[in-house]
Amino acid sequence: MKELIKTLLGDIVRKIALDFKDGILVEVPGNREHGDYTSNVAFCLAKFLHKSPSATADELVKKIKKISAFTEVSADKKEFSKIEAKNGFINFFLSPECLRHQLKEILEKKDKYGESNVKGQMSSVNVEFISANPTGPLTIGNGRGGFYGDTLVNILESQGYKVMREYYINDRGEQILTLGRSIKKAQGSHSLIPGIEEFAPPWRGEGRIPGIGAVEENLYRGDYINDLAKQVNRNLSVEEAGQKA
Repeated sequence: MKELIKTLLGDIVRKIALDFKDGILVEVPGNREHGDYTSNVAFCLAKFLHKSPSATADELVKKIKKISAFTEVSADKKEFSKIEAKNGFINFFLSPECLRHQLKEILEKKDKYGESNVKGQMSSVNVEFISANPTGPLTIGNGRGGFYGDTLVNILESQGYKVMREYYINDRGEQILTLGRSIKKAQGSHSLIPGIEEFAPPWRGEGRIPGIGAVEENLYRGDYINDLAKQVNRNLSVEEAGQKA
């Protein structure tokens, strides 16, 4: 209904002011006494007509009421019981006939109500959601992403889009190695680089392996690493420890 009001208001407004470029706002008013929908378009248009918003709103309402297609669901069912200009705003009141018509359509279409193949026209969309950080504790945001992403996909599909759901499982690569090294470090191991056996800790100087200091600087820290270190088998390799965690 919002889009219908915006489209038809736009047609009327642009016939009055060809240079009108502003967007047309239609929203649900906070006070039900101001109708089911309201628009402030008269405030934007008033400067083009050099009139007050109230006078502009009055003029727009008169033109709106002349468009039968705008005020009727069918030949005998009007969409609006009242359209008024008040303090520069244009307020729209849905008629009981319109509400009954919509309710009947909802009951007939059930879960299919609101679906459309026009907008998406089978365009392909890829939506990645959840994809939690594999090297840190899960957050409320990760859980929220699941509901939010799945709902977004359902909406896109209902509007004709061909959607691929993607959940990136990041259990390989440098992040997992760093997690494994962090766990092994917490377990007391000095073999932080796969393929390298025990080496003297870097703070002893002698036997230090070039670059190992930089590796240690990038390790993950926190209580969760200590907790994982207690749960992960000490005999696992760095990569295995990261994947297990």
